[in-house]
Amino acid sequence: MAKPNLVRIPGDKDSLAEGILRRTEGGIDQGLLASLTDGDRRALGRYGVRMASVALRHSSSAELEKALLAYGMSGAGREDARDMMVGMSLHHVVAQLIGLHPGPLFIKVADRLPGGAAANALRQFGVREDVSLTAFGWKLVDTPDGPDFCPV
Repeated sequence: MAKPNLVRIPGDKDSLAEGILRRTEGGIDQGLLASLTDGDRRALGRYGVRMASVALRHSSSAELEKALLAYGMSGAGREDARDMMVGMSLHHVVAQLIGLHPGPLFIKVADRLPGGAAANALRQFGVREDVSLTAFGWKLVDTPDGPDFCPV
């Protein structure tokens, strides 16, 4: 059986991702995205997936938005962002579980990114009504520390 995300995905680069996210407070432009290394993008992607579980545990829309922004930034610059859907499904489901409509959240995050495939993927995915954990290969599990997600 697969391990839950917060055990399975290393959090050793969370501080790097948080530092990058602090740089976005003045806005995100192509220059900022171009400055990201592959390691930076990997740290953002892992952080984005890990923090979806944390946002669920805390029932926090602010943490969920930050997680989705990190995940979106990790995919910015790709020509085809469809492979982001598996990870974005976690944010979509967490939004629903904490009482948010995913569409406005995803659009808000997409609007912070410069145009491109990742921003478009966020806009399109956020308004979908067919998103479920099982459809995207996840399951919700209870752990001693709280809810988390595991790949199926």
